[in-house]
Amino acid sequence: MPAGALSSVKRSLSITSCEKAMVARSSALILTLIGLVSGCSVDRPPVLPSGAFVAVINASSADDRIWDNNYCAGVLVAKNAVATATHCVDSGPLPDVVVGAMNLCTDQGERRHVKNAIFGDGEALELTLLVLEDPVKADYAITARESVSSDLVATGWGRTAVNAPRKCDSKLVSLTSTPGSDCEATLRAATASSAAPKSTVCLQANGETNTCIGDSGGGAYDVVGGDLRVHGITLGGLGCTTAEPGLYAGPRAIDALLTQAALEPLSLPN
Repeated sequence: MPAGALSSVKRSLSITSCEKAMVARSSALILTLIGLVSGCSVDRPPVLPSGAFVAVINASSADDRIWDNNYCAGVLVAKNAVATATHCVDSGPLPDVVVGAMNLCTDQGERRHVKNAIFGDGEALELTLLVLEDPVKADYAITARESVSSDLVATGWGRTAVNAPRKCDSKLVSLTSTPGSDCEATLRAATASSAAPKSTVCLQANGETNTCIGDSGGGAYDVVGGDLRVHGITLGGLGCTTAEPGLYAGPRAIDALLTQAALEPLSLPN
């Protein structure tokens, strides 16, 4: 991977580089860390706030080339902090983030430089906190405190299939919980490569397509009482079809990252 502002290979989350890190024992079973939440072509819910749309981009990109230089997503967990998947930012210079731009080709959003990256360990393994130079105006997500009881929506600008192009407009990904046993193969491969937090959730496609390369680090959300709640952060999966569930860092892992970074874990009031 060449030096510079997270190379074009990194921007598209090269399958080759991820596979090298995540090949399972069977040569036919390959886990690419590409954020495989399930995607569907539903209309954008009007209740999903702008803070749910967080793009991780090359810091060197021009303002009119944001989409070209987007390679991962993130979760706004404080006015000045974004959580994302570690494999999005574990090499190269620090990125920028753009918050609130649903369409990366036309929407401006709030662009911020990242001044520091805090790499999670222990329960927060495979999560990284990006500390912003300046706070954003968008409302941030709070970590959910109960099991998923309804469908979730994930955002990201990744592909809809392994060989499909990305689109300017953020996908709205319909997700539902599925037994953890459905993600056992994914979790084994991630654990073998030291790329899985101790607290994970398994989410299943609930639409016509699956999200794919480029969606890592994005959140799986719902909105309750006007609060944007994050139930998981996209890590990876075994493929890009709707039959293949995705592995996510759960709320405990997110809170562990915030605690490690000396931020108070964010939760709903009792």
